[in-house]
Amino acid sequence: LALPVLPSFRPSQEGGQGEPGTKGERGDPGLPGTDGIPGTEGPKGDKGTKGEAGPIGKRGRKGDKGDKGDQGVPGLDAPCPIGPDGLPLPGCGWRPPKDFSDTHTTPSSLSITPESPAEDYDDGGEEEYEEYPDPNTNNYQPTK
Repeated sequence: LALPVLPSFRPSQEGGQGEPGTKGERGDPGLPGTDGIPGTEGPKGDKGTKGEAGPIGKRGRKGDKGDKGDQGVPGLDAPCPIGPDGLPLPGCGWRPPKDFSDTHTTPSSLSITPESPAEDYDDGGEEEYEEYPDPNTNNYQPTK
């Protein structure tokens, strides 16, 4: 079988430009760009509102010991008033102990000898005492 012989052709001149085609589909997204240079700092903002109160803290440590107080006025801390002889009034400040009763003492074991209280003390005359202001008086002076 033999193939037919085809006539030879010469190329002709090119034709004119054709009509524009239809728009194609959207392409893939490109690579991300580089970061830009930072801008200038903005103005300071307004002060915010006050926040809620926080929880109560734990108790602090004990403070330092304070300074010693001033000396008290003499005689005001005496337990009993003093009589004209300079001695406490009889019976003042003395109480029998809780376990004291008549069974602990017998009349034969007690030896009471009356003595004058003046014999026990040396009366060296009056002593001079420094004057102190009366703490019960009000010395408040209002300023004008």
